[in-house]
Amino acid sequence: MNAALMKLRKNRASREVGVEDAGDAVEPRDCVPNPEEICARTEQNAALREAIAKLRPTLRNVVELHDLQECSLQETAETLGISVSAAKARLFHARAALRGTAKLKAAVP
Repeated sequence: MNAALMKLRKNRASREVGVEDAGDAVEPRDCVPNPEEICARTEQNAALREAIAKLRPTLRNVVELHDLQECSLQETAETLGISVSAAKARLFHARAALRGTAKLKAAVP
């Protein structure tokens, strides 16, 4: 049984694709999003900003610095005058609250 599995694994790694077949296998994807995708992304961003705005100020500040302004945890902690572990904890609680908000909105039509 093990020998058969090893043979299958060996054959899987050595598969080759011909040059003629390679062009057919890779289809270039249109990089420009369609209007539906743009609208959906805009609605998601608006909902996310609204949910962030409803967070407690202590949690909102951590999310804004770390996620929106892309500061490191160390920089976020220094800016807020708290320890790195406190910043991590606040970020964890903020993300949990945001996930809870997203689940509630998904459940309510």
